[in-house]
Amino acid sequence: MPVYDHPFYKRLAKNDLGQDTHQGGPAIPKDLRPFLPPLPPPKDGPTEEYFIRLELFDGGTPLGIVTARWHYQTWKKTRVPETRLTQNIVPRLLKTAAEGDYLVFERRIDAIDLYRVRLLREGTTAHAEIRP
Repeated sequence: MPVYDHPFYKRLAKNDLGQDTHQGGPAIPKDLRPFLPPLPPPKDGPTEEYFIRLELFDGGTPLGIVTARWHYQTWKKTRVPETRLTQNIVPRLLKTAAEGDYLVFERRIDAIDLYRVRLLREGTTAHAEIRP
């Protein structure tokens, strides 16, 4: 049975959902960055990235394992870096999510690049249990 590290949480905002926006996945705030693998330092290009694997769950329902792009965008160093988790997460997990839902991330203890990610929908018991 896999063992996971302590969970960390991301409350979804409208621009995290990829619905009616050009965003490809949730923004990851600075305080959550240390829980994900370190990104390479910025270079001259528009972005730096690291690919990670996500075991996706909608509540307790498994949706499969996907490869996601953990990256930051600097727009060729014209803006402060914005970190996001994109590629495969919107169509597989967030397409029916709503603002205020939570993503719960848990890193596998035996792998730096494998996370269990659960979507907890507002109005569910699981969601209510983690609300601050």
